[in-house]
Amino acid sequence: MMTQITVQQAPWVSEILAKDDFIGMRIASALRCYGFASKVCRFYAVNSSAVLMTLGDGALLCGDAPDVEELESFLRFANLRTLQANKTMLYHWNPVPRLLMRHTGAAEILCSAPVEMQPDLWALAHSGLFENLSPDAWYADTCLRVNHGEAAVFAIIKEGAPVASAGLYAIGEKSAYLTAVATKKEQRGNGYASTLVSTLCAMQQNRTIYLLCAPPLRKFYEQLGFTLALPLCEFEILEK
Repeated sequence: MMTQITVQQAPWVSEILAKDDFIGMRIASALRCYGFASKVCRFYAVNSSAVLMTLGDGALLCGDAPDVEELESFLRFANLRTLQANKTMLYHWNPVPRLLMRHTGAAEILCSAPVEMQPDLWALAHSGLFENLSPDAWYADTCLRVNHGEAAVFAIIKEGAPVASAGLYAIGEKSAYLTAVATKKEQRGNGYASTLVSTLCAMQQNRTIYLLCAPPLRKFYEQLGFTLALPLCEFEILEK
């Protein structure tokens, strides 16, 4: 049974999220930013054994959902298109292989270009770097997280325009999530992504940095000190 979580259930939610180092930390971070009453980011109890978070057209699931068919029906009803989960497998959705990587190497800063540590987020959102994301949705979500101290976004600027970016999201006491690593096609091969990632990691050496990537990118991140934690699947809806 899927029910929206109330503030009275916070202790139960915290207990579930604390059992998961990756999905749990990301949901916990969103909860600190949005709270239970948000109409943009929603949190649901899944039969008292898991927590589901929805934001935009994607969802995160921490814990194990005992009724997968009910979960699939809910995701479709809510017009969600992707789900990331550690334990639950969807039967009628397309599994997309992903690798959970953890930073374990020395955080040596590579300097192929100066790093802008406080870029204009509006300009970044509308730079065309994030091809699969809604610019306005990314801007609103990222501003909220930065203002709550839950995100740090860096960029490389050339001729007044962003050409590469990377960010840490879900910055908690012990961990953070690296994502939105992107470089404009015509600027690739200049070491900009490596510079941004290494700079972010070097500034967070007291935290464990996680990222989720496609298998072909494994070697790139291993060169920057990341090692494989475990393989995962991101599930995409199958059109009928």
